[in-house]
Amino acid sequence: MANARRNTRVTTQSKRKLPRFRIAQRLSKTISSRINLGEELPVSQLFKIGWTVFLIIIYIYFQHNYDSLIRKIVNARTNMEEMRASYVTHQAKFMYASKQSEVTRKLNDEKIDKNLVPPTKLEVRP
Repeated sequence: MANARRNTRVTTQSKRKLPRFRIAQRLSKTISSRINLGEELPVSQLFKIGWTVFLIIIYIYFQHNYDSLIRKIVNARTNMEEMRASYVTHQAKFMYASKQSEVTRKLNDEKIDKNLVPPTKLEVRP
């Protein structure tokens, strides 16, 4: 009775592994018939081919991500240089407009005279 139980366990375990190899064998037959190899591909070769294809897909995925990252970096760098140039231009215009000679020229255009009396200092007592 114990031997019968052991035999059934062995057969159920071997049945679990068989579908995997059956699928691989079917795939091997299909590939070999389409490529006209004449003989079947060994299952071990099929697994190696599958692993190689998987690695190639991973490589293509990472290469695509790397290229898109490079494009984003180039666009960000271009935008940063444009913003820096705009900042420098605006800063130069502001510095020129805040010079004493430019302020007096603008005040003369508006017909406002310079203040001849110096400002008085206010003191705050606690």
